[in-house]
Amino acid sequence: MMEEEENKFVVTVIKELLNLVEKKKGKNNKALVAADIMYVVGQFPRFLCTHWAFLKTVIKKLNEFMHEKHPGVQDMATEVFLKISKKTKHMFVQSHDNKEEPFVCNLIRSLKDNTSDLEIKQCLHIYEGIGHMISEEKDSAKKEIYLESLMQYTQADWNKIMEVVNNDPSNLQEIDVIRTIGFIIKANERVAFALGH
Repeated sequence: MMEEEENKFVVTVIKELLNLVEKKKGKNNKALVAADIMYVVGQFPRFLCTHWAFLKTVIKKLNEFMHEKHPGVQDMATEVFLKISKKTKHMFVQSHDNKEEPFVCNLIRSLKDNTSDLEIKQCLHIYEGIGHMISEEKDSAKKEIYLESLMQYTQADWNKIMEVVNNDPSNLQEIDVIRTIGFIIKANERVAFALGH
């Protein structure tokens, strides 16, 4: 599809889906239509890349959906976040709207809040997605800063575990400690994969 045709198509479909949201009653129906909208926008990375303000709005909306307890919404939000991150990653390390700071910095700063209601699998999607964004940074010093910032929470959790285990090695048998170590390892693995390691 030519870019102009694609733009018209995407805008038309999104407008119709937004109209549907207004007409539908009930949380189930609204959640379903919202998932449809996010599915559609995830299919058109070229459109997203040429419409930065819209892409940023979509990412912010996905972050809101990450707190939604309606069944399936958090899965949809994190899966679409990862998909969009992979396909539009270069957009997040560029400066837009005369801002000095790339949007990836905002995503990293809000990571703890955005993932606070998510399950482990869903959090891993977010870490990997941001890892893909960081992989596009050409300046190795900035890339290192972004990476350290992204991994600061897992590093802090690791340090806490090491302190607890140094005091009493039997704490390694605690289920929460085992889960946290598992998450730390998986998060590091997903980010390393996204960075091409």
